Amino acid sequence: MTTDSLTHSPSYRRLAAVITGLISLAYVAFNIFYTGNADLIIGLNNYIVLPLALICVVICFITWKQMPATSLYGLLWAGLGVGFAFWALAEFWWAGAELISDEIPYPSWADLFWIIGYLPMYVVLGVRMRSLPGQTNLWREIFIWSLIVGVVGATTFGVLFPILD
Repeated sequence: MTTDSLTHSPSYRRLAAVITGLISLAYVAFNIFYTGNADLIIGLNNYIVLPLALICVVICFITWKQMPATSLYGLLWAGLGVGFAFWALAEFWWAGAELISDEIPYPSWADLFWIIGYLPMYVVLGVRMRSLPGQTNLWREIFIWSLIVGVVGATTFGVLFPILD
């Protein structure tokens, strides 16, 4: 049995899903029930994103390379990979700034990299959304736009403005 056929088998995927689920549950349980030093939780949550961000970039680019050159899915995975690459850069910048300084500047280069990372993601997800068949009705569109405006508003007033003050 080749490695390629092994990694595409249903039992391999099921095992990978179970292992991922167990690790995720252990992580959430640790965050909820740990009662010791808060620095451990803060450090864990700050630095666990570094390898996860790199894993996202690698998975996106591996998937992109497996798509046909003219495929819309190839564009989707490449755009997500570029966006996640900027997010990974932001995470590493943030971690480095946190290690060498007591106070991280707001806004920082990491914030710029996060914002840049959103751009290719929005573009490719927008292209993908437009390629989906079927039209939404008026009420569904109103709901979707209300949700978008609500999330952007909550983020702006609850996160961005307090940071800039």
